[in-house]
Amino acid sequence: LKVLHLKLDDATIANRLEDRRICLDCHSIYHLETKPPKVEGQCDHCENKLEKRKDDNASTITKRLVRYHKRTAPFVKYLHDKKLIIELEAHGAPQEIAEKIITSLEIAGTRR
Repeated sequence: LKVLHLKLDDATIANRLEDRRICLDCHSIYHLETKPPKVEGQCDHCENKLEKRKDDNASTITKRLVRYHKRTAPFVKYLHDKKLIIELEAHGAPQEIAEKIITSLEIAGTRR
């Protein structure tokens, strides 16, 4: 049994969340920098208006990160100490990260 941990610095996490947009109708997700819609502010799939989630703001993101560092980070350290974790840097484009995940899981699967 292994746990996958995607590592990313707080500033990048905040940027990714603050620049995220969603379609409230079909739930498609966009990012203003890495996956912008074809037409600004409009969903590529259903053409409805894109919205920023109410909790994707600096204050809420900061609170979530503080909570993560207080509650979750110690558990991540525990898993690391027990060699039960696969840690991956999550920088890069979504497709690059997906490829890292697949490769890591394939390698972990062969080490049983």
